Amino acid sequence: MYDYIKGTLAQVRPDEIVLENNGIGYRIQMSLRSMTDLPSAGKEIKIYVHFSVRQDAKAREDALVLYGFLDTEEREIFLLLIGVNGVGPKAALAILSAFSTAEICTAIAAEDVQSLTRAQGIGKKIASRIVMELKDKVPAALPSVPTVSAGKSKPANETLRSEVTAALGSLGFGTAEASRALADIPDEPGLTSEILLRKALQRLAAF
Repeated sequence: MYDYIKGTLAQVRPDEIVLENNGIGYRIQMSLRSMTDLPSAGKEIKIYVHFSVRQDAKAREDALVLYGFLDTEEREIFLLLIGVNGVGPKAALAILSAFSTAEICTAIAAEDVQSLTRAQGIGKKIASRIVMELKDKVPAALPSVPTVSAGKSKPANETLRSEVTAALGSLGFGTAEASRALADIPDEPGLTSEILLRKALQRLAAF
């Protein structure tokens, strides 16, 4: 329904903001990590949103909620998380509050269940389910990651490694970190950029 709302940051509350646009104040729930990066009140900002309609058992009516994100990558991860059975918006925001999108992708790709449990309210059972259901969906789901020919077989030459280095950079990793992660991965037959990226993320999680 909505892609983003651009307006004036009117208020910052413990777990939500009020964004004013054309005389209307939109209450938008956000992760704590994103809220710490907000400008001061009165500044104009652009917030990417997800509009959710859920049933409120107590009020016996639908609850209309806007969830906000500073970039589309965070929103994509949020949508992937709430698509996991048993993970609601509150749990997804808790994970996004505890980790950057790069850290979430790294943990899932490396099947690092223990790390995910550091998020408030996320137990081992839910963390395991997140890894199981999303390990084949990240980081390819992030729209700003450069296209790396997912699924196509071609030699892991310098061009391929450059593409993966760029992808890692989009996920927040430095060139030195990317080079270190890619250094000893052999050019095996059938190695694609998607596989190479996943192997690099697994190594980064182990560093």
